[in-house]
Amino acid sequence: MTWCYGFDRYHVMSSAIPPAFSRVAPAAILTGGQARRFQGRDKTSLVVDPAGRSILEHQIELLAPIASEILIVTSAARAPEFSEGRLPAGSPASPAAAVRLRTVLDAHPGTGPLGAIVTALDATDADWLFVIAGDMPHVSATLLAALAHMHERTGNDATVPVSPRGLEPLCAIYARSARPLLAGALNSGDLSMQRALQRLRAGIMPAGDVAAHGDPAILFRNINRPEDLM
Repeated sequence: MTWCYGFDRYHVMSSAIPPAFSRVAPAAILTGGQARRFQGRDKTSLVVDPAGRSILEHQIELLAPIASEILIVTSAARAPEFSEGRLPAGSPASPAAAVRLRTVLDAHPGTGPLGAIVTALDATDADWLFVIAGDMPHVSATLLAALAHMHERTGNDATVPVSPRGLEPLCAIYARSARPLLAGALNSGDLSMQRALQRLRAGIMPAGDVAAHGDPAILFRNINRPEDLM
């Protein structure tokens, strides 16, 4: 079952196994962090896949079958790392070869994921988009499809899964209707994504439903330190 969250509004909704989705909306991969614990190294280039793919390559392959285009949201300082010639293209037979990749400069540098999400919403005319952190290599395709299925049925400002650590705002869906509310938080100087979600009418996929698509403790695990690669 799925809780809808927003101020004092709560209701339960079914999150049945979704049908197949194809190119339903853009996706934004957020890559603008400074990665201080990696000495500034680009975490999206880290190889964590048994097939030898980087996190970015893996995420593009993951998103390509369901994304109309993929936005790489990054800082001006890191933009050269994601120039057209350096973005992975995938094999000719791969879905990644057919999806458009676009690098977007973060319009709100220094404001963390909140500013990057507002930037992504401003970079597309779509009604909603997927958002995923660039250091999150374990998200499953079926989870993304389930979030899309839930979002299309509810029309909320956001659709967000839950893990044992709480809401996961960096593996979620944000609608255009969320933009003014997120911008309001940004302009107030409150950069907390958790508090920003409290401004929104958000459909919440609880951990029990998330578990149908993988272990919630692993799905949202991000790479913060070198030891996280072990």
